[in-house]
Amino acid sequence: MWFCHDLLPFRTGESKYFQKFIAALKPDYVILSRTKLSQCLIPELANEIQEKLVTILEQRDVADVVLTTDAWTSKSCDNYEALTAHFICKNFMFRSATLGIAKLDNQTADGHVKLIEKLVNKHKGLMERLVWLCPSYN
Repeated sequence: MWFCHDLLPFRTGESKYFQKFIAALKPDYVILSRTKLSQCLIPELANEIQEKLVTILEQRDVADVVLTTDAWTSKSCDNYEALTAHFICKNFMFRSATLGIAKLDNQTADGHVKLIEKLVNKHKGLMERLVWLCPSYN
């Protein structure tokens, strides 16, 4: 979870200094490999968080939702877009959650709209509560 919450790269676990630090805390602990993190642990955590997000967004105590998007091109020239929801819960806590990241095959306005609709429609009742969309393109 630490890698996800602090947005750390997976290579952190491969650092000899990180490994020495962990060994000083608990010598018999086996640090997970980059592969184990990326192919097992992260998808499990993502599914768990997605289920919680669906529950939160389907509750009627979240009245209004604002979306932001971010689009970018990878080093291999693939285009991606992320969609993030921002809302205030009934306990007045401000929350942000990424609704999804997807490959953007069509870089036209229509392509962006279709991708955003696809990601929003995964969440029942979300479309009716949207109040604003702020795109950001790097």
